Order: sequence, then structure tokens, then C-alpha cells
Amino acid sequence: MTQDTRFTAIEEQLAHQGVMIDELSETISEQWKTIERLTRKLASLAERVSEHEEAIGEAFPATKPPHY
Repeated sequence: MTQDTRFTAIEEQLAHQGVMIDELSETISEQWKTIERLTRKLASLAERVSEHEEAIGEAFPATKPPHY
């Protein structure tokens, strides 16, 4: 293997790694956007559940059963 072919092989490998890094970066960026969207949705749902729990608590106050 000559020095030129070794350099060419290294350059090809480096180019492929550069492409892979770019693809991984894009994937991570998309996943982060999804995580942020899901986090906001979860917070919204938790707030709605809390509101419903409060409404139920007001409509049906917690009382101990007669046998207590």
C-alpha cells in the first residue's frame, strides 16, 4: 500500500465520519425538539388532571365513612 493510497483511504474515512456526525447531530436536534414538545404536553396534562381533582374534591368533599 503506497502512501498516497493510505492518505486517500484516511481521507475517505474522515469524510464518512463527517457525514455521520452531521446525521447524528440532526437526529439529536430532532429528538430534543420532540422531548421539549412532550414535556410541555405532559405539564399541560398534569395541570388539567390537577384541575379535575380539585373540581371533584369540591363536588364530593372527603368525609370519613360512618364506621370510622
